[in-house]
Amino acid sequence: KYVEDYILTTATSDWTTFDTIGGYMPDEDGKLIFEEGKFLQSIRDNSWLIIDEINRADIDKAFGQLFTVLSGQGVELPYKIDGMPVKIERTNKNKSYYDQKTATYYVGKNWRILATMNVYDKDYLFEMSYAFMRRFTFIYIDTPETEEFKKLLRKWSKNVNEDYLKKIERLLEINEHRQLGPAIFKDIVEYVEERQRIGSNSHVIEDAVL
Repeated sequence: KYVEDYILTTATSDWTTFDTIGGYMPDEDGKLIFEEGKFLQSIRDNSWLIIDEINRADIDKAFGQLFTVLSGQGVELPYKIDGMPVKIERTNKNKSYYDQKTATYYVGKNWRILATMNVYDKDYLFEMSYAFMRRFTFIYIDTPETEEFKKLLRKWSKNVNEDYLKKIERLLEINEHRQLGPAIFKDIVEYVEERQRIGSNSHVIEDAVL
């Protein structure tokens, strides 16, 4: 009961504070009203926010006023709801919520942002500023050991015949030269399984690798 739920979203290069914090949008009558972004939605719902591929977004541009909130302070946003300025405040409660009377989003002690990033292609994506990095703990997750990898392959490949499976396991030797994560091998297994299902047996492993 530490948190109600979670919200999963994927960062993109188009992200701005409109996507994360929110902004004005016209309603059915053409009147501009404030529409909350993913961050405020997760606070309102007392949910953790999970951001996949976070370094695909320009973090400094996208996080906006949340930088101040993550440093432990409240902030007033440049928007209004029913004439009241929208605020984000910290609370010592183990619950995050929205107070409609004061148009205030309260960030509880239980609120978290979890994010993932692929370190291999980080040089081709947006860099993270120290202002952002110092507000988070970074945990490096290495690729599984070979034997653990094999267990994963066998878990995914229940319908793949043994000959194909052994050939896929041999592909793990690639990791000695260039580390590939489990998702790529899972795709290979699923591709081989589908080729096997439709009865196509020519150059299956080669096509899967390509």
